[in-house]
Amino acid sequence: MLRRHLASLVALCVLFACLPSQAQPLLFSGQWFQPPADWLADGQHESGLIPISRPEQTGGHFLYRAEFDIAQDMPLVLDFKNSSVINQFRHRIYDASNQLVVEVEGGIQNTSPMPFFLRHGREIKLSVGHYRLYTEISSPFLLAQPLPYLDTLEHYRSAINPGNALTLFCMGILFGLAFYYAALAAIRKTATDALYALFILGNLFYNGTALLIYPELFGIHWFYLISMPILFSNCAYILFVTRLLDITSITTPHLYRAAQALLVLFAAFIVLALIKPNWSLELARLGVGLFLCYGLVAGVLRARQHHISALRYLFAVGVFFILGSLSLLLNGFENIYTFYIEHLGLLAVTVEVLLLALVLAHQFEQLRVEKEQAITDSLDKSRFLAAASHDLRQPMHAMALFVEELRNEVSTPQQSRLVKLIEESAHAMSGLLDSLLDISKLDAGLVKPFIRPLDIGQLLARLKQEYVPLAAQQDVQLSIRPCSSLIESDAILLERILLNLVGNAIRYTPKGGRVLLACRKRGQRLRIEIRDNGIGIPVDKQQLIFREFVQLDNAERSREKGLGLGLSIVQRLCNLMHCSLYLRSALGTGSVFAIEIPLSETAVKTEPQITLPDHAPAVAEMKNAHDMQILIVEDDPLVQVSTQGLLASWGYEVHVAASLTQARQLFSSIAPDLLICDYRLPDGNGIQVVQAAEASYRKKIPCILISGDTSPEVLKEVKAQGWHLLHKPVRSAKLKSLLSFAQKGQERRANAR
Repeated sequence: MLRRHLASLVALCVLFACLPSQAQPLLFSGQWFQPPADWLADGQHESGLIPISRPEQTGGHFLYRAEFDIAQDMPLVLDFKNSSVINQFRHRIYDASNQLVVEVEGGIQNTSPMPFFLRHGREIKLSVGHYRLYTEISSPFLLAQPLPYLDTLEHYRSAINPGNALTLFCMGILFGLAFYYAALAAIRKTATDALYALFILGNLFYNGTALLIYPELFGIHWFYLISMPILFSNCAYILFVTRLLDITSITTPHLYRAAQALLVLFAAFIVLALIKPNWSLELARLGVGLFLCYGLVAGVLRARQHHISALRYLFAVGVFFILGSLSLLLNGFENIYTFYIEHLGLLAVTVEVLLLALVLAHQFEQLRVEKEQAITDSLDKSRFLAAASHDLRQPMHAMALFVEELRNEVSTPQQSRLVKLIEESAHAMSGLLDSLLDISKLDAGLVKPFIRPLDIGQLLARLKQEYVPLAAQQDVQLSIRPCSSLIESDAILLERILLNLVGNAIRYTPKGGRVLLACRKRGQRLRIEIRDNGIGIPVDKQQLIFREFVQLDNAERSREKGLGLGLSIVQRLCNLMHCSLYLRSALGTGSVFAIEIPLSETAVKTEPQITLPDHAPAVAEMKNAHDMQILIVEDDPLVQVSTQGLLASWGYEVHVAASLTQARQLFSSIAPDLLICDYRLPDGNGIQVVQAAEASYRKKIPCILISGDTSPEVLKEVKAQGWHLLHKPVRSAKLKSLLSFAQKGQERRANAR
């Protein structure tokens, strides 16, 4: 639709330009001269005038002399054909007796009022008779040869309207697009939009001055606004094309080097224009020709390489080339007076700018579609991984248990070494899987924060208990300053953030170093800082560390330094909870990571601790594991076998059920001391198993839930019941520790009875 409007606009303007005038303006048949510096126009002395064929486009002082006859008395207008780019002019008309009857002046730098809007025309009154015209022009440069002519006042007023309308219409389009793309550049922070806006701005200054808009409307009479902005606009255009068509030293090295050479040449043009101002317009004109040729070549080559915007760009440049050539051709038509070469050049630039806007819009739409498709694909992948989390963890969980059972069967040092290596590999795979699945859940939007009042002091106490001994093992001093502020946050997600940041600080701090975790209030927010005096992070790499698998000081990919996923998880969690994440670091001086959390005025409810309940059934004192019955409820055959085999090797009496239904059937024949349940079952979940057991036995049953689902919702649900939750794959040491804890609890309760 827009292209049809553009075609209609071009056709209409060309039609305006080509229509023959209803009246016949008087185009003088005179002679151009180069007057001497001391020449004085008095209508009598013409000695010293040097005849020339036409004024030089590099400017100077010129005189046009012509004789003409007026056949009838009527109001007349004296103006120039072809061009409005004139710095200063003065018309003098003498009658047959050498009397000066008319003297008027004007020009872009002349401050005298202009009787006609956006025109150099001057209204004069002449009686019937014979006259001589002397027109002096003083200008640093000329765009085209400005030929004086006479027209009737009535015809002139109607004849200038189409050109003026075209000027205002095209200038309005250029101004709107310049403002629009400058705003887009500020919002999107894209160099392509900014360079396009600069290119349009250069044309705005040029055309606004050349077509008398700025001199008349704003009183800006600086003549070099015609040429200097175009010199800078040429540079902006080359840079714009390189970014629009993705011209780089890798994709198209020859075009890239040509662009660099043109930029150097255009910079030389700017310097030369400052030294030789009268050459500035010629240099600008040469620059336009060069960037047009470059654009055509670049468009053809990139179109052959199937660049998404090259064909449309080539169309825009081709239209500009045609319209620019047309403006030069129409300049020689004898019946065109009130359409200047500047009008047709403005039309060509406006059409090109509109077409380039279409190219940019199409390119942005293509990039938007591709980005949305990439986001959709990424989300689909993340949703798949998140949905498959349970199934992916099952074999890892079974393998870890099989490895532990195998450990009890080996007898030689070589076998023990192999089992240890298998166990380390399994743990590494488990850690990687956990992190990847956590990232997938965050990207898929499956994690919803539960924001509520939280006592940061309790969280810091848990961190201190867990990480101070770990830091000491690595000869790093970890200090955690107490804080009792109340904040608004998700306890589980915030703890995960701090665990990652503190763990990273310890891992990348050399032996003998220090790590500090401290809090301070900032207005209505609490700033939590983790400081270390470790290796530090170079400024140019600080954004990279939040990407997946990026580790700056781990080229060998040592597992002891982590997987490179912790900070990417931290950033996602901070974004999820809308809390600010800050980093300040320099190479060799350590790092400061900080997050800011809103403070809370609401009282904090005491958090229930995750411990095995003390209301286990009273039984006789047990001296070994054989006295303890465990019911495993698990639907995966591999996990069933591995868990049953491992617990049996530890001496426990084990029973197995594959579903909630099978577990209910066993309740009548066994009395388990502990339940180990998978959270997700074919006909229910682990919580329902425990509830059914307690309903059947009419007493509380200790329970350990094991799940491949790491969502906070599951953790909160299990925590509310006061049970343990282990995430698959489970380390055998952790499982054994919990079983030992449960057994000692049983013994204490039996002794109490």
